[in-house]
Amino acid sequence: MTKNTAFRMCRGLWLPAMMLLTLSGRFIAGAHAAPPGSGISGSARNITHTEQLLEVNPRFVDGGRHIVYLECTAGEMSFAALRCRLMLADRNGFAVVPLTSMGVVDYAMDEHTGDILVLTSDSAAEEDMAFDFYQRISEWQLWRLNLQTRAMTPVTNADGRPLSDGYSLLGMSALPDYAHNVMTSESPNGRNMIRIMLEFAGEQGQVKFYYAQRGCTQKQILHTGAYATQTHFPWFPDVTWVDENVFLTQTFEGAGDYKFPQTRGGFAIIKVNLKTAAVETISANVGLKPFPRFSLDDSRSWLYFQTESADGFTELRRLNLADGEADIIYRTEAEIGQARTSPDGASIVFTLGRSNNFDIVRLDLDRNRIQRLARY
Repeated sequence: MTKNTAFRMCRGLWLPAMMLLTLSGRFIAGAHAAPPGSGISGSARNITHTEQLLEVNPRFVDGGRHIVYLECTAGEMSFAALRCRLMLADRNGFAVVPLTSMGVVDYAMDEHTGDILVLTSDSAAEEDMAFDFYQRISEWQLWRLNLQTRAMTPVTNADGRPLSDGYSLLGMSALPDYAHNVMTSESPNGRNMIRIMLEFAGEQGQVKFYYAQRGCTQKQILHTGAYATQTHFPWFPDVTWVDENVFLTQTFEGAGDYKFPQTRGGFAIIKVNLKTAAVETISANVGLKPFPRFSLDDSRSWLYFQTESADGFTELRRLNLADGEADIIYRTEAEIGQARTSPDGASIVFTLGRSNNFDIVRLDLDRNRIQRLARY
């Protein structure tokens, strides 16, 4: 697997759910608990014994009693070989059943009904990746899955619309437009929108943030350095909305490497309030990764993100948005997918990727216990 291919899969250009493949394609060692005093302690036990399946993108459902995730066939790690279906497991991974057939691209939860919205496309895995990928795919379907009855009801189909429209219906509107170096992100109820644009002068680049309300002209509200990924695909900062007026994102400051400009430097997490125009740095100088995979708990009080330690370990951190204090809750040499919390906030689930194999891990924050879910 080439570095560029791994990077594209990591960023989710084919499948936004799959954000855990390594950038380097290196073989990765086992997971370790955070050292004493650094947060949650515990041990991991591998109960997945196949490298032919990738288990990714877990979420708690049914009040936290079950977990759903995507199970994908890996083949030779090429895009054309990937086929995914949606799975349901109990919290321990002992009772695992398929919810759909193959062909799932991604899914999202309907918070109002508890149903699952499922996006499918038979042609997505057969396409070559390019800047206009989301616009070229025009064969997809959106379904509503009732967890109680397991019934799949059609919602809509492509009808000539691009796959990006399907993702918008899942609530995933922040898809990068790599052809034009722009990404938009809408607030939860759609009243506010951030437009992020990359601008380059030679090898030096800037990321500019523009704010626009519905029907209003946009205005620039901040800018930062553009991190150079050394791939064909540029870097866009993570954006996560706390509410309709406040969002979290990243800034980057280059370290002055004139041979390879903007390839090294430091990242920080900032909080932007659109109502007051206040910009506050809430975490800096902690080894924040270029793609930290932000996620908030249901209370919107805790931010989960990833950093890299000086000895090369990936660290999963939990930051209290009220006081800015952050704890390391998991530490591994592997890659970690986006963490998601249970409704009561006592557990999180994420994907752990190592040696080209991917497992679902549940971490109990209150009982100091780690359990790997996917079981075969």
